[in-house]
Amino acid sequence: YMGIQDMKKERSDIEINKESGLKDHPAPKKSWLEYISPESAQGVLVIIIYRVALSLFVRSYFAPDEYWQCVEIAHKMVFGYGYETWEWTISSPLRSPIYPFIYATLYKLLQLFGLDTPYLVAYSPRMLQGLFLAITDVYLYKIAKDMFKEKQIALTILLLHLFSWFINYSMVRTISNSIETSLLLLAYYYWTQTTAKYSVNNSIFGFLIAIAFLIRPTSAAISGIMLLSQIYKFGIPGLKNALISSFCVSLTVLVVGIGIDSLYFGSFQMTMWNFYKMNLTYGIGALYGTHHILWYITEGIPYVMNSYTPFCIFGLFQLRKEIKDYTIYLMLFSFLAVMTASAHKEDRFLLPILPYFILAAGYGIFFFKTNFPRLGMGALIFAIAVQAIFFGIWNGNYRVGSLRVMDELRNTPENELTSVYFLSECHLTPFYSHIHRNITMDFPTCPPLYDGKAKENDKIRLFNDPKKFTEKLLSQKQYSHIITPNYLDAQVNGTLQKYKYLKVKEIYHSFFEETPKRYETGVWYYIYKKTQTQSNHLNLSLL
Repeated sequence: YMGIQDMKKERSDIEINKESGLKDHPAPKKSWLEYISPESAQGVLVIIIYRVALSLFVRSYFAPDEYWQCVEIAHKMVFGYGYETWEWTISSPLRSPIYPFIYATLYKLLQLFGLDTPYLVAYSPRMLQGLFLAITDVYLYKIAKDMFKEKQIALTILLLHLFSWFINYSMVRTISNSIETSLLLLAYYYWTQTTAKYSVNNSIFGFLIAIAFLIRPTSAAISGIMLLSQIYKFGIPGLKNALISSFCVSLTVLVVGIGIDSLYFGSFQMTMWNFYKMNLTYGIGALYGTHHILWYITEGIPYVMNSYTPFCIFGLFQLRKEIKDYTIYLMLFSFLAVMTASAHKEDRFLLPILPYFILAAGYGIFFFKTNFPRLGMGALIFAIAVQAIFFGIWNGNYRVGSLRVMDELRNTPENELTSVYFLSECHLTPFYSHIHRNITMDFPTCPPLYDGKAKENDKIRLFNDPKKFTEKLLSQKQYSHIITPNYLDAQVNGTLQKYKYLKVKEIYHSFFEETPKRYETGVWYYIYKKTQTQSNHLNLSLL
């Protein structure tokens, strides 16, 4: 800490000497990190290109919500056909159309300019999300620069953020947690710029936290702390104007959001309230899996932070000497407390607080770089190298078949591909947004059995007896193509051959996959094509 303070004093002395014309101290050498500095147009452009390119480089499937709660809905909004999951069709829908509207707007622009090709419809939302992530990078740098008053610390933090394996793996995806993270980080920046008087920054802050709440109600665990901290920041006398300028904007956005929900669903709806009520009444989250109460601390955070973890812990302790208030600590504690209270936990739920952990890790590494230069530089290189390796392993080997299957179907001639059935667990691939054809596509439905009205769904029936399910399916309806994973193939292959289906493609998917029955390893997807005559010769293509 003292080393960082001495360096700041030295830089201040250099600036004073420059102003007075003295030449006792040479100008500091330009760091290579300057090339990614958001303070220059070149740095911003480099970050944008990097993030947009990364959005196309990430070729794996993370979670169903990145497609089924976003671009699939947007596709139906604009092009008139698509699929809505159960959250959108029940009497008290749980999802707001506000987030899909972002990508529906993109789709509409593509349509108006005649650019709605299948490839751009499939991947332009990813590119847009890459742009959102680049904006997040810039604002994290601005936060760090304002907090530490030291450019090199801010650039170190930015570098860690640019190479964070989990940020790179998840934030380029069209998943609501990604936009929630961006909105809350921008909101924190504008919160730091709020004043005790009416100001534009106050209004921007109010707008951002309201939009984040409409998209992800759990964001209130962070934005609520920022609102409460304004009492400490301004005191009672200045709080009135600050809150009014923020609160009025937030209230207006929330009212408009409720209006949009109601217009979209055709009746009065408050989707954020429906979401809370459903979870409180039925505990929907627990139906998707449960974890022990300390999972985020013992497994979640070390997993997403990876090689940054020790520097983050060190940085969180050192950070107390540098910052003026403990709002960040309160935000982290509040969010973790709310998330921990839920039985269902996922690594992606940690995204909104991940930038602050990276900020602490960057400060920790910079401390070592300043006080122990060789050790600090070695730690920086090691931490980034491990992140890059981990990212490469997951992006290249885990759930990569989902997009490859859709690419294969999308490139199949229209006269050959007329209908598809995904004989697998539900929602393991994108859908109409990645094929952009108005054809029949079906899969085993899997709405949660939360109200006791149904004992099983199609997914349960399939995995309980794959052969019986397939026989009943094909006896009622034929499809031009059927997709099934290799762990079901042995049980359904005979039935598929009976109905004259040939295996025409094998596509690698994942080194492991959790199924309703057990963990499977070495997972491949098989594409079967309907033929008119039986053949013993299988012309297989490997992808």
